[in-house]
Amino acid sequence: MPNTFIDKLHFTLTQESLLPQFGVIVVACSGGADSLALLHGLAALRRSSLRNYENITLHAASLNHGLRGAESAADAAFVAEVSRSLGINCTIGAISDAERAAWKGSVEAAARKARYAFLRKTAAETGAVAIALGHTLDDQAETVLMRLLSGAGGDGMAAMRLKSGDIIRPMLRMRRRETVAYCRENGLLFRTDATNSDLTYTRNRIRLQLFPAIEAIAPQVKEILARESEIFAADAEYLNAATTQLWADFSATLADGSVALRRKDVQKLPNAIRWRMIRMAAMQIGTAQEDMRFNFDSLKRLDKVIMDASGKTRLVQLATGAAVRVTRGEVIFLVLPHPPDF
Repeated sequence: MPNTFIDKLHFTLTQESLLPQFGVIVVACSGGADSLALLHGLAALRRSSLRNYENITLHAASLNHGLRGAESAADAAFVAEVSRSLGINCTIGAISDAERAAWKGSVEAAARKARYAFLRKTAAETGAVAIALGHTLDDQAETVLMRLLSGAGGDGMAAMRLKSGDIIRPMLRMRRRETVAYCRENGLLFRTDATNSDLTYTRNRIRLQLFPAIEAIAPQVKEILARESEIFAADAEYLNAATTQLWADFSATLADGSVALRRKDVQKLPNAIRWRMIRMAAMQIGTAQEDMRFNFDSLKRLDKVIMDASGKTRLVQLATGAAVRVTRGEVIFLVLPHPPDF
């Protein structure tokens, strides 16, 4: 097994086929230890004699969320300077006060959504073939535990993947302490985000309070959770593929955009496939949440109606502006102009 940070980075990129043969890779960098180690490590590999990297061009990208005033701006300027010193082009973005005022829900979720939108915009502008993110095994463990506590289900427990579409996470099997050590060994004075110690945020409470308590009982808990996420991911991949195979035979898209499933066929499916079929139909009409954690209570309520042997026609509300009509022969997912009157 590889020992050094660079060796591990190279091993994961090649063994997991994360590296495109050629093209631009956008590297997300906040200036913190993880993303800085990733940017510097990829630059080192690009300069090496290894043929895998000779046709790769790196492009750094950093978004100033504006949540910490001058400190946020200083972080972005730091990333720009590091990129310049490495001979890497860099795109710096910033969230305006107006954009931030329009955020809905939690600040964490809104900032994440804005960050991914910025990275995809940068990738489009640079013609990038991949976006590299600096998530580590520690991040994965935190995500798995957060999703467990929120009742995310099997797909949610799969958490982050090494590769998801054009997103790659080459450090997902490395510990955070390894990125910190790499930065120190290479004289990289990484930035520290003060909000990482703010216990207002759920992830910080999990990292700073919950994990230390669990590690006192199970010191390897982070490795265990990361390993479990890979098992869940493998199971989800198989079950989702099986559901997709059945989709064409079990479903039909109607003229108005509604989606119809044959009720008797759906009733015969095992729970794991049937629930995925329901989620898939909900996604087709834009109802299921982006992270697939389609409200489980709503799903179970709908599933109970679908499995009802009486065959009565029922209208079940899924979410605001969307509903499901369950008849004797069909389960019709429809988008309504106004919420139905129940």
